[in-house]
Amino acid sequence: MTAIVPHLRNAGDATQVDAVERFVLSLIDGTRDAKAIGEEAGLELAQIEAVLIRLKTRGIVDWTTAAEDEVELDDSQKSTVLALFARVGQASHYELLAVPRDADKKAVKKAYYAVAMAVHPDRFFRKKLGSFKGKMEVIFTRLTEAHDVLSDATRRAEYDQYIGNTQQARAIEEMIARTAEALARAEAEVRREAEAAAAASMPPPAAATTRPSGSIPAPVTSRAPTAISVDDKARREALAKRLLGNRPGGSIRPPGMTSPPPSAPASSAPERPKLTTEEAAALLRKRYEERFVQAKEGQLKKQLKLADDAEDRNDFEAAYTALRVANQMVPEDRNVAARLAVAHQRAAEQLSQVYRDKAIYEATAQHWEESAKSWRKLAELNPNNWEALERAADAIVRAKGNLHLAAELAKRAVDLQPGNAQVYVTLGTVYLEAGQRTGARAILERARALAPTSPVVASLFSSVQKLFGSEPKTPPEG
Repeated sequence: MTAIVPHLRNAGDATQVDAVERFVLSLIDGTRDAKAIGEEAGLELAQIEAVLIRLKTRGIVDWTTAAEDEVELDDSQKSTVLALFARVGQASHYELLAVPRDADKKAVKKAYYAVAMAVHPDRFFRKKLGSFKGKMEVIFTRLTEAHDVLSDATRRAEYDQYIGNTQQARAIEEMIARTAEALARAEAEVRREAEAAAAASMPPPAAATTRPSGSIPAPVTSRAPTAISVDDKARREALAKRLLGNRPGGSIRPPGMTSPPPSAPASSAPERPKLTTEEAAALLRKRYEERFVQAKEGQLKKQLKLADDAEDRNDFEAAYTALRVANQMVPEDRNVAARLAVAHQRAAEQLSQVYRDKAIYEATAQHWEESAKSWRKLAELNPNNWEALERAADAIVRAKGNLHLAAELAKRAVDLQPGNAQVYVTLGTVYLEAGQRTGARAILERARALAPTSPVVASLFSSVQKLFGSEPKTPPEG
């Protein structure tokens, strides 16, 4: 499938795509093949194939190939295989078999046979399947796993827990992503309130004039603005002139001043000095800054109230978001910063446990690629967690993944645990898989020195012996 050249179609609904699919669509130009698009998108071959198949199934993209495989499947069968293959990486066992969460064993078995029939190897014995053969094998293996897990009470309970962890992790990740949006909304709200309040506080212009249509420029950050740029000054002078009705040399009365009655006696008190356009602009700016501070204080109270309410109901996700916004409003407030630190720690601890549970389950199910991702996410949250680094490296090796990345993760684990034989075993395994026999030998000698009776180390040494032809000798200390 790497030789296909995808192109966009006018059919299909391109609005219901996720972030990865949207990025892939932006890279499709009708000239690059799937492999090139996958490399630019940072996706593994299987990932880019699954994305393109999903998009084709929904009618958003199509593709051509240099030479079509000779496949003895009709269009309906091909479509079924492609649709199932596009789902196997994302659908749960329940979704793949199209059964509800409370389906009994009998219902699971019936659903399995109904779906598996479309890709069962016996049905296509001696038929030419081309590139579809590998896809059908993946689908059938996944369907069989779904059936076996959901038919066993213990394994099903473990899987249900795994689904819960996956959903919880996704919710926390989305919450963190939404925090940036909440910050932007809060700052925009502060600016709107300040602009509206400042404009409302200015005295009305003369009858012949109209209310200024432009808005007051907002500060660059959430802090109160200080210096006024040349452009700001020009805009404020223009605004002031409009408020004055574009009268040359005109002026504007300070707030609160009323025009004297037409029949006022000549001996009445003299008028207060009128404001020049520059003074009017400065006044407008001053009032905006005052209203900005007031609006920011109001937004701060709102966010702290949201955080308090969220903490009362143990909703740490909502509390974290509100405290992040509050901290942006008043970064110098130590109390808010301390509360945010606590909320962040809670989020990290809960997410770390979720990632760890997911990674262990995925490893048990031998879903090594998924397990590697979960261990790496745990390592990102906890850079000094040697276990997450070592397990991620091990899972990448088992998934036949990026050995360079696996080596980097294993080296970091070694740096954190120089006295632990396990981290050397994993790094040595990476070197063996990469064909770096000299590096593997040196690392495994360190492992044997730390754990001379370990059967795992002994087994790896057996592999090294086959490569070198003799047992490596432990170098002298020092």
